[in-house]
Amino acid sequence: KNQFKGFAKKSVTVDVGFEELSLDLKGGGNVLKGVTGEFKAGRLCAILGPSGAGKTTFMNVLCGKATYGTPGGRVFINGDEVDVLSLKSIMGFVPQDDIVHEDLTVCEQIEFSAKLRNKVGTPASLIKAITEDVLNVMQIDHIRNSIVGSVEQRGISGGQRKRVNIGFELAGL
Repeated sequence: KNQFKGFAKKSVTVDVGFEELSLDLKGGGNVLKGVTGEFKAGRLCAILGPSGAGKTTFMNVLCGKATYGTPGGRVFINGDEVDVLSLKSIMGFVPQDDIVHEDLTVCEQIEFSAKLRNKVGTPASLIKAITEDVLNVMQIDHIRNSIVGSVEQRGISGGQRKRVNIGFELAGL
């Protein structure tokens, strides 16, 4: 039985494959070349490497966020080749840098995302349930009324900020 009130159980699994991913910079030069692999459904995968190795560039190309160059290669969903840009409405992306609003509370952040990214006309009760589910899943319910803050105005911790950032994406899926 689903313990969540706002999240619907997903019955579809997704394998993501990629072949020969690359990125050519607009000013010349290649910063990613020949990356091939697969992320299997239900598996945790870590992308590791030293600073400057191309981890962020790889993820930006894979997710269609590398607007600073010309991406190459092929991406597959469950074995079928896809245009990653066609997946934007059903795909979440948590950037390396936080995108949270520093003057809002943690709860306001998640609720804003749920309202913004779910279908027009989604009942307020479902938005509230999604918000509560995200706060609980991301283990940030205890700081729900805390202002996120900024470098100048101290708020929640860096780890908590990252969890709010991930929750921001979860609320819209």
